[in-house]
Amino acid sequence: MTEKKKVQPLEKELAIELEHLRLLFREVLAAYSNRVEGRIVHVIEALQDVPDLKLKPSKSKRPTVDPIMRDVQAMLHSLHSLKVKPDKGRRKDLRHIEEALSSFLSLIESW
Repeated sequence: MTEKKKVQPLEKELAIELEHLRLLFREVLAAYSNRVEGRIVHVIEALQDVPDLKLKPSKSKRPTVDPIMRDVQAMLHSLHSLKVKPDKGRRKDLRHIEEALSSFLSLIESW
């Protein structure tokens, strides 16, 4: 009978610690989400500062493509080919999103 009394407090302690872990997990997710969303907003703001993108005339027969336009096309292609399954909640999906954002940020740094 005394063993049951000793085990029960451990179960309660574990339940309390798991609830604490649950709260920590939510805080980490919120901080991560804020950071990633901030990076997305940064890219959006950089795009808003870009003048209208058009083909530039050149002396050759083919018009030249503005480097920023090329970057925007590459970003669009990357987003269209991004394969994410949000309902599965996989870390690899988060990694794919972060990798895409990192490449976008690298591109806009050169603008």
